[in-house]
Amino acid sequence: MKEKIQEILNKKWEPLLENYKNIEDGNYPGIYLLAFTHKDLNGQIVQPSDIFYVGMSNARKGLTSRVKQFLNGIEKNGSHSAGMRFYKENSKGIAFSDCNHLEKFYIVSLAFKCDVNKLTRTPKDLRIMGDICRLEYHLLAHIKEVTNAEPKLNKK
Repeated sequence: MKEKIQEILNKKWEPLLENYKNIEDGNYPGIYLLAFTHKDLNGQIVQPSDIFYVGMSNARKGLTSRVKQFLNGIEKNGSHSAGMRFYKENSKGIAFSDCNHLEKFYIVSLAFKCDVNKLTRTPKDLRIMGDICRLEYHLLAHIKEVTNAEPKLNKK
């Protein structure tokens, strides 16, 4: 687990809105981290203190689909609980694109190649899916360990 934590923390932030359609291996499940800051993080290695949200997907359509749901949440208050929370609490019920936020969203992700289809997945695929869930919580624990806080948008 520590190796995977380091792998995602060694990735470089990319602006979310410009890059969400091009997530590497985004058709697979995995973990994604979001930053929301006024700092220019583009190309910067992830610092735990910059992580605003830790998310994951084991969905059939993978990370890209889940990140699109987050974007739908911040725009239309639907599809993603954290996106909806941001819409209500940070944007005060206004679509993100209509707000004058000085901050910008950034993303890094780590995909896990496996088959999530219930009819065709193997025991190995199910273990990988379980590892994705574990990694989400291990990342949250690591962030809390080094920053004394969990990411602001994570509530569970």
